[in-house]
Amino acid sequence: KVLFFDHIRQNKQPGVIFASDLMQCFDRMAHPVCSLVSRRLGVPNSVIQCMLLTIQQMTHRVRTGYGDSTKTYGNNRSRPLQGGGQGNGASLPLWLAISCILIAMLEDRVIGVRMQTAITLQMIIYIAIMYVDDTDILLSDITGHDSLEDVFKRALRAARTWEEAVLISGGAVRPEKCYWTAIDFH
Repeated sequence: KVLFFDHIRQNKQPGVIFASDLMQCFDRMAHPVCSLVSRRLGVPNSVIQCMLLTIQQMTHRVRTGYGDSTKTYGNNRSRPLQGGGQGNGASLPLWLAISCILIAMLEDRVIGVRMQTAITLQMIIYIAIMYVDDTDILLSDITGHDSLEDVFKRALRAARTWEEAVLISGGAVRPEKCYWTAIDFH
């Protein structure tokens, strides 16, 4: 983020940052999506079925300092549990694989930031910085003549694309923890 802010400040370019937080990203991963991203990475179908069917058929109890609850949830054929499951070592890799697809969808539809390195003059193009379920989508002038309004229109498209992609994967954006900031120079 510091590099992004330095870039727009030094070049006096308009920029927009859209910060997004997701709700319970590990618990909301849809199993069909988990299966597809796992297959994409070469995980055998039998391994995927074993893990996901186990999660779907689990029966959960709440355990507190006062003891175990008598009520349970889960193991419902008509509404099987989704997500990675508490303590499942595969949850983080599954979320990472899903995140890669989400970012690819975003990059396919919106150009974020273009920077040129100082020594090799290599062009670097990126759109987001992620830390688990916190995502900052970064956008700046890409033509050399973009106004703040142009960048903001791309930011709106990026925010819509991001929310749609997250919903498709089974997730949800937490609106009360999302915000945007626009920066311009005159």
